[in-house]
Amino acid sequence: GFDVKWEENYNIAKMYYEQYGNLNVPIQYRVVINNSKIEIVSESDSRYYDSVRLGEWVQRQRKNKRLGNDEIPKLNQIGMIWDPINANWEENYGIAKMYYEQYGNLEVNSDCRVLISDNRLILVDKNTPEYENAIRLGRWIDSQRQSSKNNLDTEELCTHIEKLNQIGMIWDPKEKKWEENYNIAKMYYEQYGNLKISAEGRVIISENNVILVDKNASEYE
Repeated sequence: GFDVKWEENYNIAKMYYEQYGNLNVPIQYRVVINNSKIEIVSESDSRYYDSVRLGEWVQRQRKNKRLGNDEIPKLNQIGMIWDPINANWEENYGIAKMYYEQYGNLEVNSDCRVLISDNRLILVDKNTPEYENAIRLGRWIDSQRQSSKNNLDTEELCTHIEKLNQIGMIWDPKEKKWEENYNIAKMYYEQYGNLKISAEGRVIISENNVILVDKNASEYE
């Protein structure tokens, strides 16, 4: 078993878990206990230097080779994340999966940000105050494309790629757009026998037919 100090820190971590529902404690977090509640203190707080370095303690437990059969289950009970990087990936993947299930695709712009409310995703408009703190789904998807190009052919990366493929990941959006436009051009050619279409030419597809749209028609836009 561990010493009294470990138990003390464990009890503080347990309080944090009970209060916040997780043990995602950033490394810089320091806390004090006030009226049986955890308070996170900033450097400007006079209590800062007497506070408990909870973030550092949680981080140390991940690397602590001395943890035994008593300590590991106790930490698991309070939501210990032994591999925070992978936990973070799974969390973001869960959000991407929600998007796919809601919208039927994973076609998101780089600046796409979302919020979760009642187990549903809400797309956040750039001009709203919520945008600043919303989940950066578009950026995360971009980072996954980048990871796949880095050719670090690890088992973890292969698993990530496989999981992303299941939810309609588009690894090369430009290539997909080119394919889509090519298929429309092919349909046009098969219908009209040529590709004589002006630079302003716009079409819509209706019942597998390509229809040229007049400039003055409402559909042109």
